[in-house]
Amino acid sequence: GGGARWKEEKKKRNRKGKSDDVRQFSKGRWIRIQDPRTPDGGAVMILTDMSDVKNAELALAESLRELQTITDNVPVLITHVDADARFRFVNELAAQWYGRSPRELIGQRVGDVLVAQSFAQVRDHMAKALSGETVHFEASLSFPDGGRRDIEVTYVPERDADGNVIGFFGLAVDVTEHRRLDHERQQSEQKIANLMAGSLQGIWVYDDQG
Repeated sequence: GGGARWKEEKKKRNRKGKSDDVRQFSKGRWIRIQDPRTPDGGAVMILTDMSDVKNAELALAESLRELQTITDNVPVLITHVDADARFRFVNELAAQWYGRSPRELIGQRVGDVLVAQSFAQVRDHMAKALSGETVHFEASLSFPDGGRRDIEVTYVPERDADGNVIGFFGLAVDVTEHRRLDHERQQSEQKIANLMAGSLQGIWVYDDQG
């Protein structure tokens, strides 16, 4: 019966050296089991229903996994930086550009990860975001993976429930290829304009009077 099951669970936890554990006994049903020792050497088993808390934790974890999947599959660098300028979240593209795994980047300061010259270009923009300003800018930056990219960047302040700025979200789009194609287009248009100007110099126009 139920008593035998609890005894078996207690034996398992004792073998593992646990006196405080949270276990799932049915779908959506989580119980915290504690068996602190009494002064006379005995033990008291305390059972606490943790279902609401545990299910909320699982729902949050699932939401975070879904968010990670989405952000890892968009062609945009996405980061979350706290008030101390440390990474709290990076997507897969950010990890690629920074040349480290997401786990290695979390907790690192932006200034310790970016190339020094690149950090010098974004430092003032970060300060503006941490002061509560939404920032848009363009830059040509070198990244730890060895690439140099023309990027369009947006920093959006993060605020707590009281309106205090506690960090910012960063989004960056690589526009290197777009810039290259645009430059080539401008060069082609200039060549055509030069050819037309040269050709018009050799054209004479006559009216009906000769």
